[in-house]
Amino acid sequence: MLLEHKADVNATNSEGDTSAVVACYGGYADCLSLLLDSGAKFDMLFTCSSNDKDSDAQTLLRMACDKGHVECVRLLVDKGANVNQTNGSGRTALMSASCIGSIECVQLLLERKADVHARDSEGSSAACWTCWKSRTGCLSLLLGAGAKVDKANSAGDSLLQLASQWGHSEGVKLLVDKVADVDQANKNGDTALIGASRNGHKECVEVLLQYNAKVDAQNLKNVTAMRAVCENGHHLVLQVLLENGAETYFYHAYLATRNGHSLCLSLVLNSGGEIEVDKQLDGGQTLVSYAAGLGHS
Repeated sequence: MLLEHKADVNATNSEGDTSAVVACYGGYADCLSLLLDSGAKFDMLFTCSSNDKDSDAQTLLRMACDKGHVECVRLLVDKGANVNQTNGSGRTALMSASCIGSIECVQLLLERKADVHARDSEGSSAACWTCWKSRTGCLSLLLGAGAKVDKANSAGDSLLQLASQWGHSEGVKLLVDKVADVDQANKNGDTALIGASRNGHKECVEVLLQYNAKVDAQNLKNVTAMRAVCENGHHLVLQVLLENGAETYFYHAYLATRNGHSLCLSLVLNSGGEIEVDKQLDGGQTLVSYAAGLGHS
């Protein structure tokens, strides 16, 4: 009725939102349809006051994808919205849909030729976002559409490394069959196993070892998976590494002692390795005196 009385379809409220912005972000497809048919702008960048994801201006299409409003997405692409338009950070609607795990939106965008290889200003693709956010269904769709498994982001992380670092075990299972090199390293020399171990992701570590990841691989600072777990106290991961042939050294006992990780220390000392518990550290301290000085009873 309001539109029939010549209401300005592109008028903004006090916060700069048009009616289409409000309808799109709220998922009101019927209202959005009326607004689009009445000439609402849709391919320009808007700054939505309701946007809680980031401060960048967005298209209506990306707003709809941010919330998984597939009917709004369908209306916009049918109207001719550019599925590959980016915002100031280089992010596309496909990245937004992948990030929140909206399988329907991702599928629709791929059908409309969304660029599965597009990368934002940080070098991250839609597939990278699924690995960060544990969106296995979306990751599967993107891989089926040709997403590059071993293609690294700006930090040199492959999809497998991202999934491993963030504990996305189902994603790791999905990726390992497609990965050419399970021991691919990023710019710091970290492999997927080192990243998963550092963050205590036991299931990811188990999958990677099943696919013959090198248990004693080192990064550029000579950090191994064993060193990472001893430093961070992930005793369950440490047990898995030991069961898969990881070697123990005095330095592992030192790291566990320094950080007060008694369960890790126990596993290291009982691993069968030749650990000299009375070996002197710099300054003449032993592990016992070092622990006592730190208050680690």
